[in-house]
Amino acid sequence: MKLLKFKIPGTYFGSPGIWNAYFIFAIGLYFYDYTAFSVPLNLALVIALCLRFKVRGLNTLTRVVTALCALALLYHDSYLPSPSQILSQRDNIEGFSIEYVLAFLKGFVNVQMMTAALCLLVVVILLSDYIRFSAITAICFAFAVFMKPSFLQERGIPDTAACPAKSAEDQALVSSDLIPQRGESTDSALTKWHDAFYEKEKERAVKMPEALPEDFTPFGIVIVNICSLSDDDLNATAMAAHPVFRRFDLRFESFNSATSYSTPASMRLLRASCGQETEADMYAQRKPSCELMTQLSTLGFRPSVFLDHNGTYGDYLKTLGKLAGLPQEINDQKNLKIAYRSFDGSPVFDDGDVFRQYERSVLSDAGSSDVTFFNLIALHDGNRFADSGKSAPYPKRLSKLLDDLNDFMDALERSHLRVALMIVPEHGAQFRGDHMQIATLREIPTSRITKVPVYVRFFGKARTSEQINLKGYYSYLALSDLVRRCIENNYYGDKGDLKTLTEDLPQTWPVSEATNAEFMLFKGKEFYRLKKEPWSAYHY
Repeated sequence: MKLLKFKIPGTYFGSPGIWNAYFIFAIGLYFYDYTAFSVPLNLALVIALCLRFKVRGLNTLTRVVTALCALALLYHDSYLPSPSQILSQRDNIEGFSIEYVLAFLKGFVNVQMMTAALCLLVVVILLSDYIRFSAITAICFAFAVFMKPSFLQERGIPDTAACPAKSAEDQALVSSDLIPQRGESTDSALTKWHDAFYEKEKERAVKMPEALPEDFTPFGIVIVNICSLSDDDLNATAMAAHPVFRRFDLRFESFNSATSYSTPASMRLLRASCGQETEADMYAQRKPSCELMTQLSTLGFRPSVFLDHNGTYGDYLKTLGKLAGLPQEINDQKNLKIAYRSFDGSPVFDDGDVFRQYERSVLSDAGSSDVTFFNLIALHDGNRFADSGKSAPYPKRLSKLLDDLNDFMDALERSHLRVALMIVPEHGAQFRGDHMQIATLREIPTSRITKVPVYVRFFGKARTSEQINLKGYYSYLALSDLVRRCIENNYYGDKGDLKTLTEDLPQTWPVSEATNAEFMLFKGKEFYRLKKEPWSAYHY
């Protein structure tokens, strides 16, 4: 393929040869939304591969260099984290065990893709004498530049997929909390709306009462913050029908955790009394007026913290104490059974044991008002069975956790004590992955990761109705307001009413943020952007 007619001294131009297979494969990945495709860089690579030197040794050297460039370009066009993003997490990565790193790298290997690439390479080698593959590559480039939108439309693939809801009108209640979404979904329009969303969130807050009502009936609050559990994970593992979910009074049909990583997720929950902040603002300073446990402690609720891990990885416990007011004294873990070993080799204690520890300590003190924060990481990627050291499959760990939670609810019922139990996962596990992110990778906080199953049960109060499904877009502010209403309306008194308690809770558009990516729902479609890059539609 003569790409250039002018001559460079000591060189000539030929055909890409078997490298045609690379470009046809790369463009194929692009058409099926597995990668992006940088046309200028790929054209530069084509020219480099067509360049020949009359000095044979230079040809060998350039082939090695261009092969490395091709691999780097394929990685650049993928949706995998950039080297700078990986380096930004180097302090956390240093704590990974060798076993976890190997298992994670194994997840990058797509057998079907590798098989397809190998078959394509064989076809190009065998038929190169009969078919002009350079012409096919040129046609593929033309498709990549001019015809992708219509090509996708012909295949029946929408701009985006797997939205948490059809539209705001279909799922969300009419609410002044949700600022209108108008206009086309251009980069400038999306950016303008995104900025307006955060400006509005700065004005929102839940103000707890300054004192408990005179006739206040004491009750306990238990918040169970579970790592790596989303609605999509439940569906992908066929666990959505587990009987434990039918035992709750309230279910939030669309609850956004607003992030895909643990520490910021727990921080957002603990700072639930303020509107949604950007991650930069959230990490900039502590705001006691936003801190749910701090507010409750001021009202006389006794705080306690229970973890199934030691809280040291990534300075989890220390960071939440510094920026979210979480008490630093945690449950005594000396006699707890070790169920798993985490990705960094640290122990993960049996969640059933942790729940029973709460029953023996906090729950045994009847008649008091307390607020307890649980953080459980039994579902985190990379956990291994403590006894055998073998990888612990996610579905098995999930089944055990739900069974433990079910037993915990049995204990709460037997106690006949007044306890408001809230299940609030941090984020999903990305159990099944998608076109743009492999399984377990959570760099882009998609709705499959951030739409989490949030449930509430009021123990010690007779159930007067079936489970209420709260329709609308919710996030942490709704939970804080729910707690406020329980206190102000003396929900555990004689006149407490579940309908009044949940009517018109504050709603929040699904907007999420991770360290290097942002994600949001706009007019029923999902969009993402990597930092310093334009918004793009997300394809599952």
